[in-house]
Amino acid sequence: MKALSVLRLAGRWSAFLAMASWGRAETVRADPPKTKAAVWRADAGLEIKGLQTVARNAVNRKAWDDAESAYHKILVLAVPDVAKRDALLEMGQMFETNKAYAKAAMVYEGFLERFRDDPASADVSIRLGRACRELGSFQTALAKFYNALNSSLRMTGDDAIAAQKKLALKAKFEIAQTHFAKGDYAEARRFFTRLLMLDMTPEDREMVEFRLASTISLLGDPGEAAALSRRFLTDHADSERAAEASYLLAQSLQKLGRSDEAARETLKLLKDEKGREKSAPEVWRRWKMKTGTELASALYEKGDAMNALTIYQRLAELDPRPEWRWPIVYQIGLCFERLRLTQRALEAYAYLVGGELPKNVAKNSIVADLPALKEMAQWKMDYLRWATDVDHSLSKVLKPDWKTAGIQPLKFRETPVVQAEVP
Repeated sequence: MKALSVLRLAGRWSAFLAMASWGRAETVRADPPKTKAAVWRADAGLEIKGLQTVARNAVNRKAWDDAESAYHKILVLAVPDVAKRDALLEMGQMFETNKAYAKAAMVYEGFLERFRDDPASADVSIRLGRACRELGSFQTALAKFYNALNSSLRMTGDDAIAAQKKLALKAKFEIAQTHFAKGDYAEARRFFTRLLMLDMTPEDREMVEFRLASTISLLGDPGEAAALSRRFLTDHADSERAAEASYLLAQSLQKLGRSDEAARETLKLLKDEKGREKSAPEVWRRWKMKTGTELASALYEKGDAMNALTIYQRLAELDPRPEWRWPIVYQIGLCFERLRLTQRALEAYAYLVGGELPKNVAKNSIVADLPALKEMAQWKMDYLRWATDVDHSLSKVLKPDWKTAGIQPLKFRETPVVQAEVP
């Protein structure tokens, strides 16, 4: 379905080209005098530069409609196609930044149609492939990446060798990414493994190693996934992907039945206060929350309330807002209950019952569930107090203080059991 939509986009692009006056004569004016032609071209060049400036400023402000309007004005100018080359590339990148992948695909298709032999055509093929992949047209995306790979092989000259290697590496990586995106993890693993044998920058190698660990995890091999994740954290301790790698390691250890190790790795992540977190605090906090909540829930379900409790207590410190902390405190209360620490459980539920609800409780959000959570905590407190009173009363009956009461307990004579003879 999405592949067909990409084909429709190509047809719309043809119509757009006609509207944009591509392929017309150099000017729309009827044979302007040659003496004025050079002046007219200069005026057109200045107009293009001015419109490009307007578009770039709009992109910086994220005013996408204004930027698109400025680029469209450039495309409809009656000037040679080559004068619109740079604007067309910028327009495609602008659509990519705005995640308007359908429009980006149209622009890049148009560029390749008009500038097939342009030095930037291989890179544009890769950009087009990415846009197609985002639209779900995986086969079209793979075809574009292979086109870019073939284009890199045709590069000649000493200066082109470095560019050729870089472009070929980029195309192969995008091919592996596309197999990963379409769910063909076996093929993705094959490509990522091959990539590791190539010469690449430390940044590229870091990305490939991380993707390979993720792919193997999805293939259902937690043992190798755990080994690769641990190695990644050792080799790239300061990576921005370290938090996600920690999540992958904890999940793999849990699948292997090594719950204690999984809990230790999770606590290590939750306690991590290194400076690397300062560069992307929200990303790190999100992975901490995801790793902690998923593992703590799994541990609780399996009956490991102690490890679950330890993780939940750390999670409660990540965010003081009621919409995050209150559900975690409720889980802490459940863990205390399971550990038969009734007084501590009552303290957890009392924290919720006495808490102040946020103002302007929104609908369709977790905040809207907080009043119900307070009611559940109150019910839990009432139940635990009743159960405690009942246990106390039963203990007096089952284990009374006979001396204080002046009552002699019943005594029964033990009679040996004799097997009756069968007549």
